[in-house]
Amino acid sequence: MMAPILTLLTMGMIEIGRVAIVQQTLVNVSREAARLAVSADTSTSDVVSFVSAELSSQGISGASVTTIPASLASAPEGSPVTVVVEIAASSISWIPNPVFTISSTLHAETVMRRETR
Repeated sequence: MMAPILTLLTMGMIEIGRVAIVQQTLVNVSREAARLAVSADTSTSDVVSFVSAELSSQGISGASVTTIPASLASAPEGSPVTVVVEIAASSISWIPNPVFTISSTLHAETVMRRETR
């Protein structure tokens, strides 16, 4: 009688724990990517490659990366540069057919000012 309830609670805790781990990873990676993006002579493709490599080292794939402005070469010195990293929560779940996070998107965004060249 108690086994189904305990199983459901356990799976929910696993799911929420995984979401928390991945959310913190996205925050860290977006911050490191923004630091790279504000450096002189860094391209958008460098930032995207960096994020993909960092996330794949953590076993996470399928994230989308956006930089604002889209072309970092056009960002003047001192202007804000934003790096946004997003991923569907259902794609990072350890549980088949996730129930708790199926429609959620994890999002991390970091803004820094472009450095002097």
